[in-house]
Amino acid sequence: MVFIVSWLAVMFPLVFSPGPTNIVFAANGASFGIRKSLPLLLGVNIIYLSKTIIIGFYFSSTLTFHPSALLYLRIVGALYIFWLAINLIKPINTNSSKQPKHFSFTDGALLQLLNSKGWLLVMLMFTSFTEQSTQVFGELGIMIMIVMLTMLNIFTHITWIWTGLFIVKLLKNTDYIKFINYGLALCMVIVGIYLILDAIQL
Repeated sequence: MVFIVSWLAVMFPLVFSPGPTNIVFAANGASFGIRKSLPLLLGVNIIYLSKTIIIGFYFSSTLTFHPSALLYLRIVGALYIFWLAINLIKPINTNSSKQPKHFSFTDGALLQLLNSKGWLLVMLMFTSFTEQSTQVFGELGIMIMIVMLTMLNIFTHITWIWTGLFIVKLLKNTDYIKFINYGLALCMVIVGIYLILDAIQL
């Protein structure tokens, strides 16, 4: 119980904070609702689970010894976030009746693959809690943490989707929805700029 509480105290704020994927989930939820956000949810979490397993069992120190990999992930990830932001607001700036396309499974998979925060978070979890988890759960320690992180991620992502949808339902006026899309796109751009600036400082 002490291990779970300490794990949550560290991991919950990191997972729940408004990083790239959470902002995208809010934007997709606001524009398209929960059902059309499921492919995005699936894409993000399959990649997240995969890289958690890979780092947990095989390459826990790889990124530590290759910091340039994180540099490239940050830059490419930031550029991809810019592209998603443009696609979110593009239909708003045209006279066409064409609706914006919801983010797909592929968008989610690429977003999480290029999300440097996700890689760092997984590394932090294993370097900080593997010993404690092994003491509590024995040989299942790493697997238990993988399951815990997966559950926390899914809960967090659904919450961000629901939050975006709730804001839109609260402000039913279509003009407000346009401003929400602009605001979420701006948040995505800010996150992208932060990733680039952070990469430059590495």
